[in-house]
Amino acid sequence: MILKSALATIFLSTSLFIGDANATQGWTCPNSPINELHRIDGIGYDSRYYQPRIHFAHHPPDLWSYLSADHGVNTDYGKAMLSIALTAYSTGAQVRVRCSSGNNVSGLWISDAGGISPN
Repeated sequence: MILKSALATIFLSTSLFIGDANATQGWTCPNSPINELHRIDGIGYDSRYYQPRIHFAHHPPDLWSYLSADHGVNTDYGKAMLSIALTAYSTGAQVRVRCSSGNNVSGLWISDAGGISPN
């Protein structure tokens, strides 16, 4: 009986830990100062959520960011963010990034001058 109880505890603890790890795996945003430059090397989209996903060159292949999760591509804000991301991706231009919620790109700038617009 003690062995069954111990095995059940180990199984439950392991499955809860694995479940928590998988819930957040794969989503990130550059955790760096806004004046740091990044290169977008991947863009994806899932129509079920109206949220494009982007990948930054310095991140591992399976860590992506939501692009404008607060404003899907069915809004003007989301379309503007997607347009900037696509421009950066297609030209290879580096961008400055503002993140919110740990995995959401909420600001994106392309600038030869190296600055960002005031809020």
